[in-house]
Amino acid sequence: MDCVALTGATGFIGSHLAEALMNYGFGIRLFVRRKTGFIDNIEARGAKVFVSRPDDRETLEKTVKDADTVIHCAGLTKALREQDYIDVNANLTKNILDLLDRQQKFIFLSSQAASGPSNNDIPIDENTPQAPITYYGKSKLMAECYIEKWAQREHGRYTILRPSVVYGPRERDMYCMFRLIKRGVMPLLNGGRMRLSIIHVDDLVNAIIKAALTPCDNQTYFVSGDNGYSWKKVCETIQWAVNRAKVLKINLPVSAISPIACLFDTVALARGKPALLNSQKLIEIRQSSWLCSNSKIKTHLKWKPEISLKEGILRTAQWYFAQGWLR
Repeated sequence: MDCVALTGATGFIGSHLAEALMNYGFGIRLFVRRKTGFIDNIEARGAKVFVSRPDDRETLEKTVKDADTVIHCAGLTKALREQDYIDVNANLTKNILDLLDRQQKFIFLSSQAASGPSNNDIPIDENTPQAPITYYGKSKLMAECYIEKWAQREHGRYTILRPSVVYGPRERDMYCMFRLIKRGVMPLLNGGRMRLSIIHVDDLVNAIIKAALTPCDNQTYFVSGDNGYSWKKVCETIQWAVNRAKVLKINLPVSAISPIACLFDTVALARGKPALLNSQKLIEIRQSSWLCSNSKIKTHLKWKPEISLKEGILRTAQWYFAQGWLR
């Protein structure tokens, strides 16, 4: 089986992908910043692990050298400064590309944020002009531009995947909503009217592996479930999954949480650790919709999502309960 070099295996999506690649029989090399119990287990199963800083070119080169496919999942979703996003999401991508040759396939996990929100509940697609609105989205789009220029210059082969909102076992941001709802509180920003595309991590991992098994044709694909949902619907599905009969639904206008987000920004800078709610996240939740179309990837890569929202939320809740994250 092909050799795959993977970054980001200690993260939410990367950890699921590392397991799936092992199960498929790929030989894998992992580039990680630190060892964890999970990484130790994957290494015991035969993965080769390289531990170092993202700016360690020598170790990075050892990781990707002669790999048939390089899958770049490492990324920063929360940071204190715009430059932090650029350093990790854009510059690390460029550093990896500088080490590749035209025979290697490069698969990049970008984000719907690189394109921006949708308008009037009309899903965006790959032909929609990119208009990112956050530091995170802009840094991901910058990375995509580096990839396209590399392909033109070196005749390289790539596939860019832009997932929508991703949830599932091990995810920690949406987990906060599971925990609040289990405790009987359902905060609904702007009444929960925002509509979004969403995908279970297992469906996303299957799409990444499908891309790894398919010849790269230098294309970009949105990856999402088939349907869009209101945030209220997502929260009500969580309520059902955690078996909470009654909850207190609190409508929170964005204007009410703006001062809180600014306060969290100040505290985060003082602590040196990004907060879950911050001014960048506030920009995202101000939007009326984050919908994207999965038509292109379904047609070109013959992939389709298999997990419904109800099934995926239930699986996720069951994992949280089993791990003691929910009680």
